[in-house]
Parts: sequence; structure tokens; C-alpha cells
Amino acid sequence: MAARRTRQLTAIFPKRQAREKSDSLQKRLDRSLDFLSDLLGELSSLEVNTAIVDEILVEEQLIPWEIYQAIYPISQSYLEQLNIHLSLRDRYLNLRRQLELEYILLLSNPHSDLYNPSLAAHLNRDLSLLAQPNSDWETIPTRLPPPFPTENTESISGVQQLLHDYYFLRVLRKLGDAKMALDKRNRYLWQSDSEEVSSPCDKTVRATEITYAQTRIGLDGKIVNRYCQDLLTHPHKDLILAIHKEGVRAGEQQWRGLLEFILNIFQIEKRTKNFRF
Repeated sequence: MAARRTRQLTAIFPKRQAREKSDSLQKRLDRSLDFLSDLLGELSSLEVNTAIVDEILVEEQLIPWEIYQAIYPISQSYLEQLNIHLSLRDRYLNLRRQLELEYILLLSNPHSDLYNPSLAAHLNRDLSLLAQPNSDWETIPTRLPPPFPTENTESISGVQQLLHDYYFLRVLRKLGDAKMALDKRNRYLWQSDSEEVSSPCDKTVRATEITYAQTRIGLDGKIVNRYCQDLLTHPHKDLILAIHKEGVRAGEQQWRGLLEFILNIFQIEKRTKNFRF
């Protein structure tokens, strides 16, 4: 009797393990396909800018944790405390609104790893306010985990979990780029208003950059060229245009190669999924 039961359990467990392994593989493949789809959406257009600068400086590296820490505390009082230029405060606040909105969307999305079914039913009001830039969204209690040490250790683990979500990281990178541009603009405005920059958040102002030519190419075949008016009278107009033309050619070649690479991976993933399931 015992030997028969052992044989039955031996027959059951491998099937269960195989099914669990299959489900895990299915989930990983679905995530990979979602990631490739999102990445393909980001590559829907090519943009080439040709600019003249006083000097080329190394760009600051964007660290997700630092971006999150920088955007999380943004509020009217926080911007006033940092002496952010008044003309830019709405744009800073918009970064904070977008951060909250993206997190709420993840909490309410059944396909997200951060999906919280107990909260999903209560998020509609938050979404309706956060989706409108001119609404009273600041009155909504934040659901984002604080990035600063607190007595609640779950908050830090919540941030770590959030920063491991590839979709949220992609959004955070875009918000970080936008904040860097706003910080640069803020320093420039304070310097323009006064010979000596009085902003407490000031750092060395980067070199002045003038973009003389811009080309955008879309997957739909639409091509948009923009040229700075100063280029028309620039003594090196022909040289600038030649450099820009070469940049567009090289950028388009690299862009198309990257698109083909991603599409090939996408097709391989789909074939693997169909083969195994």
C-alpha cells in the first residue's frame, strides 16, 4: 500500500512541477514581449539635433534612486523654499503629478506586478484628478512610498520594488531628463535676472547651447526639418548643414538597424512561445 502511494505521489509531483515551470516561463515570455513592445514604441521616431556649444561637458548620469528622491518632495512650498523661478514652478509640479499618476496606473493595472486589487476600486477618483494638470490633484494623499528613512521599513522596500519595475524605470528616466532641463533653465533664468546667481540650488551653469538644425523622422514616413533663423546669416551655414546632414544619415542608419534587431527578437520570442505552449 505504501509503495503504491509513493508511486502515485511520484507521478503527481512532476506534473505539478512541470506546470509551475511552464507558468513561470509563460510569465517571463509575456514580460519580455511587453518590454519589447514598449521599447519599440519609444523608437517610433528619430530626432537629430545639431548644436554649437562653447565646450562639450560630460552629461550627468541619471540614477533612478536619486531621480525619485528629487521629484518625490516637489510641492508649492518646496519649490518656494528652493527659490525655483516662478515661471517654472508649474512645470516642476507637473513632474510630481506625472510621477504619482504613473504609480496609480501601475497599482490599478491587473497586468502589473505592482497591482493592488484592494486599492484598485478606490483609485478612480485619484486618476480623474491626476489626469488633469489644472485640477486639485495636490489635495490627494500621496500613495507613493517615501524614499527617506522612516520608522516604517516597508516604505524603503516599497521604493526598491518600484525601482525594479521596468515600466516605472522608463517613466522615471524621462522625468529625470525633463527635470535636468528644468534645473538648467532655472539656473539660466536666475543668472539672467541678476549678475550674480542668487538661487541656493545653483551650480555651475552649463555652456550655452544653440541648436541650429533639427530633423525628426517618423515610422509613418513623415519628416520634419527645423532650422534656427540665425542659421540663415551664419558665416558657417554650409558647414553646419553638411554636419547635420551627415548626422541624420548616420542616425537613420543606426535607428533602422536597432528597429530590425528588436523586431527580430520579438519574432524569436513569439516563435518560442508558440513552440512551447
